[in-house]
Formats: sequence, structure tokens, C-alpha cells
Amino acid sequence: MKNEITWATNAKGLGIIFVVLGHVLRGLNNANIYTNNSFKVIDYVIYTFHMPLFFFLSGLFILKSLDKRNYKQFALLKIKQLFYLYIIWSLLQFFIQLMFSNSINGSVNYYDIFHLFYLPKGQMWFVYVLLFFLLTLGFVFKQIKSKNKRLIILSVLIVVASLLREFGFSSNFVLDKIAVNFLFIVLGILYSLVNIKVSKKYFIITFLIFGGVLYFNIINNTLNYDNQFLSAIFGVLSVILLCRFSSTKFLAKFGDVSLEIYLSHIIFASGIRIVLHKIFLIENIFVHVLVGLFVGLVFPLLLLKLINKIQFGFFLFKNPMK
Repeated sequence: MKNEITWATNAKGLGIIFVVLGHVLRGLNNANIYTNNSFKVIDYVIYTFHMPLFFFLSGLFILKSLDKRNYKQFALLKIKQLFYLYIIWSLLQFFIQLMFSNSINGSVNYYDIFHLFYLPKGQMWFVYVLLFFLLTLGFVFKQIKSKNKRLIILSVLIVVASLLREFGFSSNFVLDKIAVNFLFIVLGILYSLVNIKVSKKYFIITFLIFGGVLYFNIINNTLNYDNQFLSAIFGVLSVILLCRFSSTKFLAKFGDVSLEIYLSHIIFASGIRIVLHKIFLIENIFVHVLVGLFVGLVFPLLLLKLINKIQFGFFLFKNPMK
């Protein structure tokens, strides 16, 4: 179990680096700073696997958490953690965007606050969809205790999830995010039930397949990552195998607070882009990417350190209500 937590933490660390990088690049693209063709390729490579990875990692520990408590306790725990953070950070991000509405990409108005419960804004969709998955899958698997029966249910869910990913719900943002990511949280649950022994040669093979699939899709201009299977699955597997055979304190540091970084990085990364572009008139892409990535990853850590030092602000990342 300890080894499982270690590699999963490292995978979260690597994943959150790609999340911040992806958002930095998209921010530059939306601000018309980075608009050449290479953006589409890099964006495709990052987005084809990094969010499926987080859903997979979330699925790893669902059954262990369920087996420790009844469903009501499980559901209340997840609501207390995730729904609270979703509300706090959605509101915080909304008011900051409202204050700086003339400088940010896109538009925001007072009416957007009423969309909070059915249309998550920005990166908050992940927390919203993850909570939905945890509550629904938690209910299903709490009724089934047998490993064999759980494997049968998972087999059925994988078929359903594959169909959902193939067709999606393009007419509805939230339903579409549920449809295209359902497969990976189910695969995470499956992985937690099946003891798979792997060697380093599997990482090399998996990584080569991942690279080959990406190359094929790029040269054929097939960059719609949300409905692809091979690129996402082999991308997730590449990260898993890499982190199982190598662990670093560097990745673990980010992995331990990946949720906190996820919640807060947009504010810091977008803020520094605005400062660099609007105040210092810097348009160099490499400067923006390096500074944006550094600020997006490190400033949330500094915020956490400041909160611990002054003993105030814990409510930003932890529900104070019992």
C-alpha cells in the first residue's frame, strides 16, 4: 500500500505540472501571444492524457475508502471536502475575474454566479465531475462486497464508458466531461482490484506506442483528444509505469498538494501573464511559459506555507465545519 501511494503521489506531481503548463499555454493562446501551429500540437499532446490521468488516480482509492465506512459517511466526507472547495474557489475565482474583467481573457458578469450549481467555470469542472463520479460509483460499489461481482460490474461499466467516450454529449459541457472521463475513473478502480506485475521493458514499449499514436494523429491532423482511446490510455499507462519505477522528492512535493495547486494555479498563472504582457509589454513565448509555469506551481506552495505560518486562511483548502 505504501508503494502504491508513493508512485500515485509522484504521478499526481507529474500530472499537475502538465495541468499548469497546459493552462499557461492556453492563456497565451487566448491572449493572442502564442498562436502558431505548434500550439495545437503541444496542446493536443498535453490534453490527450493529463486529465484522464487524474481521474484514473482518483479511482485507485475509492474501494479502500468505501470499505472503511458506510456510504453515508463516504458521501458526506466527499461532499465536505470537494463540494466545499468547489464553492469556495469558484466564488473566489469569480470575484477576482470580475475585479479584473478588463484584463482577463474572455468575459465575466454578475449573472455567472447563478450558474455555479450546474455550469462550473474554468478548471473547476474537474472537481464538479469528480464529486459526481465519487457519489455515484461509491453508491454502486458499496452495495457489492464480492471482488468477483465488482469485477463483473466493472466490465460492464468499461463497455458503457467506452461508448460514452466515443459519442460524448457535445451539446452539454458537464455531461460531455462526464462522458469522456468516466472510462478512466472506472479503469482506476479496476487497477486497484487487479494485482498487475510489470517490468521496466513494459514502460519502454508503452511509451513507444504512446509516441507512435500521437505521431500518427498529429500528421493526420486528428487532434480531437476527448474521443480518442489509444492516446489517452497509453499516455496514462506511460505516466503510471514511469512513476512506478522511479520516484523523486521533486514530483512528490507537487503531488502531495496537487489539489491545492489545481485550485489556485489559474489565479497566479493568469496574474503573472497579465503583469508580463500588460505592464512590462513582454511577448516572448519562452519567458511567459517559464515564468508562468514557475509561478503557477510555486506560488500555491508559498501560499500554503504562508497560511501555516500566520495560522490564518486554512478555510481556503480545508472545510472548517465539522
